[in-house]
Amino acid sequence: MAELYFIKLNPVIARINLYNAICRNPETMLPFLPKDQNANLEHIKLKVKENIDDLRAEELSWIFAWARALSNANKEDLQTRLFINGIDIFYEITDHTAADQLINMFSEYQEISGVHFDVHMKPDQFSHFLIYGIFFTGMVQHDEHNEVFHYLKKEFENLYTIAEKQYHLHQQTEPGKDFSALKAHLMALYDYIRFSKDNIILLKYSDSSIK
Repeated sequence: MAELYFIKLNPVIARINLYNAICRNPETMLPFLPKDQNANLEHIKLKVKENIDDLRAEELSWIFAWARALSNANKEDLQTRLFINGIDIFYEITDHTAADQLINMFSEYQEISGVHFDVHMKPDQFSHFLIYGIFFTGMVQHDEHNEVFHYLKKEFENLYTIAEKQYHLHQQTEPGKDFSALKAHLMALYDYIRFSKDNIILLKYSDSSIK
């Protein structure tokens, strides 16, 4: 089971603060790196110093796991620690069921839409996925008369059509499944990013993904 963290990066801050934080206590990060730990550490330090945007999602998850351990899994301390080091957690889904549902929906959306997201996602493209998700979960939860749902339907008919097809397939395979928590997260995320211009990274965290 996973937790999801939606983050934005600040390369200018990371180049100084995150780089120095790693260099001050490199031994504390080593347990969170896979084989060839020292080589991976030097690779991460180089990327952070030059441009944190070059880090792969897996490398960011190592940094996240390291910061989480240093903060003793205290959410507020973790968020502050990462923000100071150029990593801004602007939204999180720690409800495992909702997180797993979003991961599955995200994969399914890419397959059926033909849109394949990179590590750094443009907010307008990601918002299209969220709108698709709002349509789908709205249909499942019988909330099609919701004001936001109705407004989006007029603006994004193609996404509505895709979601409707998936809804009918879902009704044949998994009728009665509850998506109410995920629906609330999708709505909140849409409000967060619809006017944003910064790239977004979806970071998946689970204890098994540390190594």
